[in-house]
This record gives sequence, structure tokens and C-alpha cells, in this order.
Amino acid sequence: MNIDNRNDSFNNDIIRALYEANKAFTSRTENILTAHTGEVKALAASLDGKYIASAGNDGKVILWTLGDVKSVPFILKDGKNDFSAVAFSPDSKWLAASTQNSINLWKLGGPDFKPIEISGHRNKITSLVFSNDYIISGGLDSNVMITKLQGKTSKSISLDARVLALAYGSKKNKIAIGTDDGGVYTLNLNDLDKTPELLIKNSSQVTSLSFNSAGTLIAAGYDDGSLNVYYSTFQKPQLEEKLGGHKSTISAVVFGKGNQLASAGFDTKVKLWRCFSSNPPVEFNEHEKWVMSMAMNPNGKRLYSGGRDKTIRIYDIDQNEMVERLRKKVTRNFTRKEWAYYMGDDTPYQKVVESLP
Repeated sequence: MNIDNRNDSFNNDIIRALYEANKAFTSRTENILTAHTGEVKALAASLDGKYIASAGNDGKVILWTLGDVKSVPFILKDGKNDFSAVAFSPDSKWLAASTQNSINLWKLGGPDFKPIEISGHRNKITSLVFSNDYIISGGLDSNVMITKLQGKTSKSISLDARVLALAYGSKKNKIAIGTDDGGVYTLNLNDLDKTPELLIKNSSQVTSLSFNSAGTLIAAGYDDGSLNVYYSTFQKPQLEEKLGGHKSTISAVVFGKGNQLASAGFDTKVKLWRCFSSNPPVEFNEHEKWVMSMAMNPNGKRLYSGGRDKTIRIYDIDQNEMVERLRKKVTRNFTRKEWAYYMGDDTPYQKVVESLP
């Protein structure tokens, strides 16, 4: 594959090699955020592409400005409670974070950053998502709460198992609900009088969920490390693809552009997949301990992961941008030995930049 004439096909060797090559020309701390003093248990990226938010068991909720990772992080909350979930509204004007059985809600860009508190759960909240009209939360009390942005609960749904994961599909205005008895449910937010419909049930706990942008696929991560992709628009869902997954609990899954899918797990790994591709995933090993959270830029060009090692790691994953960035940093092409190290012996040697020696 000639990098100068590359196409949009997914090539894990090329992406991994470009990532490692750029890393070699980058300072050790440039792609690490370190304001947390405990586990980074939750990450979210705003849809306007301006921010990521992080939250953890150190009691902190932090707002980071994208494109300026060296700026001082803005700490929205610094307390004693364990934060377990964080989410942006679709218009990027609101940020929510859950601590124990309540939700803190901030209006971004307002005159002050004093949060509104929303209560209603009887046990720990495990997951949060926004729709255009609601904040949806799921918890260990086996309830899903659907709350208007003004703070009034519109509906509380009780399930037979504890809720561990939520996802929102904007295209279909649906939420997916994952439970500790292996169930994946969907609920149409256009008709709150209906009860959630069971899509699929497995023997392992559902620990993470994500819709693709078209709303036709749901990725589900499980506590046994398995990763499945389901087709969600038929009357009865079909297992579209069973990916290799992780060696232990999958903590987060997130769809990017098209069939791009990222996963993170307690095996310390972050993986980048292309669904329905025969290529294996790109595997990243930056964390020293469990990876507990993950987010992706809306344009699918950058990935973020939060870990038990108290750090947030940043991954450039767009092939075109990595090539352009590398061109600005190098004064010569790889030697054949360097090419073999970064690209592997199976990829024929070629120049990255024809005009360089």
C-alpha cells in the first residue's frame, strides 16, 4: 500500500506504524492529561468538537479544551464523592455527571458554573446519556430515569435487573439499555408509554453500549471481554459480527465514523476496529492499569481513554492527518531497518515522502 496514494480502507498495520512513528517525534507528556488524582472512570466528548469532560473517584469533574491540551484544565467539581458517568447534551450546552444516586448538571457558558442537582435514584447511577429533550440515567436500583432538562422527571422505568450501560441513537431517537443479567433493551423516546423491548440476552453482564451514527448498529461490550455488534432495525435483531474483544471486562465501546469502532478494557488495552473488515484491530497499550473510560471526537480523528493509572491518553487515529504531521517532522524517509520495525516485514518498503532522501 502506497501511503501517498492511500485510500479510506482500514489497514491496521499502517495506522499503528504511523501512530508509533509520530509518537517517536512527540514529547512524552504531549498526549497525556494528568489533572486527576484517582481513577478516571468517565469520559465524554462534546459534539461541537470543542471539549472533553472527565470524571473520577477523586471527586473531580474536569472540562478540557480540545486543540489546546496544554491549557489549564477547568475543574467544575472537586469534592469527596465518586463520579461514575459524564455526558454532554447534543447541542453541547449542558454537561451532566453522576455521583452516587444524584446527577450534577451544568449549563456551559453560563454566568456561573454552579450545578443543578437532580435526584431520584435509590442506588448508584452507573450511566448517563442525553437526548435532544432529556437526560437519561440508569442505576443499580434497576431503574432508568428520563428527566427533562428543567429537572422534572418525565418517566421512571423499572427493570428486572441492574442497569449497567446506556447509549443514545439520535437518528432513531432511541436508547439502548444494558443490564447485569445480559439483556440489551431498546426504548423509543418518541413513545414513552411503551416499555423497553428486549433485543438480545446473553449470559454475561452488559458493561457498555454504543449506537453507530445511522442508528442501525448497536455495539455491546460484556464483562467476559466479548464484543458483539447487533443489527438493530429488524423486528428481531441479528448478531452481525462477533469481534475478538478483550481478555477481561470491556469498560467502554464507542462508534466513530462509518463502521469505525473503538473498545477499551480492564486488560489495559484500547482497540480500534473496522466492523465487517477482515483486518484485525489496531491495538494501543499506553495505560499501565485498567482502562476505565473512553471517548471519541465527533469527526473520528482522535480517541481518548481514561485509566486506573489516573491519566487520560490521547490517540491520533486519522491516517491522513498522521501522514501530514509526520511529513512536517521528518527530514528523511525511513531506512529499511526502521521501516521493518514500524511497518513489519510483511509490508514492502516504500518512501513516505518521495521528495526526501
